Amino acid sequence: TTDLAGNTSTSSCSSPAVTVDTAAPDPVASVGWDGSAAYDTDGNLRVNWTASPSTDVASYKLEVYSDASCSSIDGTATTVNSSTYTADHTASSDGDYYFKVIPIDTAGNENVPSGCSITTKITVDTTAPNAATSLSWNEGTTHDSHTINASWTVSSSTDIASQTLRVHSNSSCS
Repeated sequence: TTDLAGNTSTSSCSSPAVTVDTAAPDPVASVGWDGSAAYDTDGNLRVNWTASPSTDVASYKLEVYSDASCSSIDGTATTVNSSTYTADHTASSDGDYYFKVIPIDTAGNENVPSGCSITTKITVDTTAPNAATSLSWNEGTTHDSHTINASWTVSSSTDIASQTLRVHSNSSCS
């Protein structure tokens, strides 16, 4: 600062210093749905990941999508603190789900992945398959052998993994 007589004074430095940070933190690694199954039967999903190696991560944001191109977010994003490496999401309906885990540093910079986790898709299926129909014994009501044969019409559901025949010794099926 200079006065009219030409005298000058110097200001002291401001404290604390201001750090300018425009770089996004490093991405997370080893992301995946909790468990190893490709299907979920209750719609309560959990994603796990390994921390970003960046030392200035303040939080992580989980975004879950109902399409492989990550253009249709399911619900709202979940934000967790920097020491948490898991987040939960409740799926809005049956179908396929994908996700992004986004580290956010102390300056607010985000490392948004360019695509979804399409290699770790999970399918939510909370609907029981249609039951088999036309159950009958091939031998009729009286039979003199320990071997009996049953027949039925297979379920009309398109996602059948297996069908189980349970034989009961009474008509109440208990």
